[in-house]
Amino acid sequence: KKIALLLFALNLSISNAQINTVSDIKITEPEFSDNIVFVDKIDGSGIQLEKQTVSLSSKFNAGSLIPVVGILSKRKYKNIIKGNSSPVKIHKNAKTFFIVKVSDNSTDPTSRINVFKLKVIKDTRTLETLSSNILETKLNDFDYLKFMGKKYGESSYIIEIDDLEVGEYAITLENRRDLFNMFSITE
Repeated sequence: KKIALLLFALNLSISNAQINTVSDIKITEPEFSDNIVFVDKIDGSGIQLEKQTVSLSSKFNAGSLIPVVGILSKRKYKNIIKGNSSPVKIHKNAKTFFIVKVSDNSTDPTSRINVFKLKVIKDTRTLETLSSNILETKLNDFDYLKFMGKKYGESSYIIEIDDLEVGEYAITLENRRDLFNMFSITE
């Protein structure tokens, strides 16, 4: 009886050993630079994010075909990713951790890493990057998500993002802004 009770208590304490802080994370760095993994809070394993190169789309309104009105018409440019949801599903938590492998982690991670929410339109995920007309060109101000970043291992960062809403997200690195590392936050 005592052994069974001891095993039950040991199993209960192991199952409650979740990752809540950066110091709880013990997994190895990703093998290659520019790889990003989500740190699973239950077992501490690393899950590779979905990786896709975006395509650029340009769309203009119908008024641009009319000579006088067309001068003031708007054109929008978007980054588009096929599929309306990432296969990498992350359950909504107070804190979400990622390990980002880079060639050198001596620079502040907030200047090298961007995290942002994508908009789902039909069967795509999009990010509007630029809108223009004859009078102005506006580079869209992205709502980059704030994160805490620290060195991790020899050449990685660990980033912590608080309270992500349900939706589709992407992470980009400074050397490849056209390569999106994506994930979904679910209930």
